[in-house]
This record gives sequence, C-alpha cells and structure tokens, in this order.
Amino acid sequence: MGGNKDNDGRTKKPIRLGLRPNLNQFLILVLVNAFVGSMIGLEQTVVPLIGADEFGIQSNALVFISDLFNTSIAIQIVAWIGSASGIVVIFLMKETKNRY
Repeated sequence: MGGNKDNDGRTKKPIRLGLRPNLNQFLILVLVNAFVGSMIGLEQTVVPLIGADEFGIQSNALVFISDLFNTSIAIQIVAWIGSASGIVVIFLMKETKNRY
C-alpha cells in the first residue's frame, strides 16, 4: 500500500486545516452553540416565572431542582447505554476470538 489511497483504492482528499477550508462546519458549530445557549437562557428565565406563578416558589429553587433532575436522568441513561454496549462488545469479542 502506498501513496494517498485508502483500502478501496480510491484517492483520499488531503486534510485541509484552518477556518477558511472548513467554514461550513465552523458555521454549523456556531449555530448549534447559539441554539444551546438560547435554550439554557430561556430555561433560566422562564422556569422561575412559571414556578412563581403556578407553585408560589419565589426563588430559583425550581431551576436548580429541574437541572438536578435532568442531569441525573441523563447520566443514568448514558451509564445504562454504556454498560449495555460494553457487555455486548465483551460477548462479541469472545465469539470472534473463538471463531478464529
């Protein structure tokens, strides 16, 4: 194997570093960060107002509780998915090791 070819024999494109060659990816990254930042700002602005109107909570306690709940649920989901995929990979590795 030599040169600038991949496993299929096709010529690979050279890696181009910098913002100008990767402007599309950079703009998508900026857009996603703007949306995430606006959602966090919206949550921290609107949730206390809802808590004050609906539940009589006059502080940012509701934001803290909702953030804590969302974070713990997300961590549990990621942990379960990671554990399940790890167990599957262990069994797949044993199966392929026994075949060859």
